[in-house]
Amino acid sequence: MIDFFYKVLCWPMFFLGRNKSMVLEDLKYWKIRYGKEHLIDFKAFCCFMKYYPEYRYVFYYRMPFLYRHIFNVFLPKLKSICISTNCSKVGGGIFACHGFSSIIVADSIGKNFVFFQNVTVGYNRGGNPTIGDNVQIFAGAVVAGPIHIGNDVKIGANAVVLQDIPDGSIVYGNPCIIKSKN
Repeated sequence: MIDFFYKVLCWPMFFLGRNKSMVLEDLKYWKIRYGKEHLIDFKAFCCFMKYYPEYRYVFYYRMPFLYRHIFNVFLPKLKSICISTNCSKVGGGIFACHGFSSIIVADSIGKNFVFFQNVTVGYNRGGNPTIGDNVQIFAGAVVAGPIHIGNDVKIGANAVVLQDIPDGSIVYGNPCIIKSKN
């Protein structure tokens, strides 16, 4: 019965969202991360909506205001993730892996952004960070201030990042230590 409920409720919303291309990019990335590439999009979508509250939250984030609230009534979301709706640009492929207690407030976020539990990205010294493509932020990390995080960056667990990070770097520690991947 619950499978039917998810399919009936999710089907129209999946196609009515103004950010359909972003929803499809997120879905594609989630399918790859969980090894479910063999599933058709709708079946994978229903599976993720049912079993992965982090995916539900990312999907809600992509939906227009009215649809978000309709979904909140019928399908409870994970209340401990917060992605600010004030971001000017958020690329597709957001992946929240155990996103419990994470707060993401950035000026813009690139494609394929991955974050883990207890991550804080936000305001410090007059601004929010700008995050590039293919960035991974691991558990407990803090990224704050008007800084730029380059493309293909990995920020280690419990790192505190308050400065610009160049492309292709690995960052760890408090204060942060920047290592080039090359």
